[in-house]
Amino acid sequence: MFNTEIVGRMMKYDSDVYSRYKAEIWFDYTKKAINEIKEGELVAVQII
Repeated sequence: MFNTEIVGRMMKYDSDVYSRYKAEIWFDYTKKAINEIKEGELVAVQII
């Protein structure tokens, strides 16, 4: 269900008029990550 091989970092979080929340997440640019993460995907973020 969750892919724990792709690790990213939330760089920016803000409110947005159109979608309520807006986040910028950076992750390693690999072929596997690009094939699995698409625009509009739900991403889970662990807060440390």
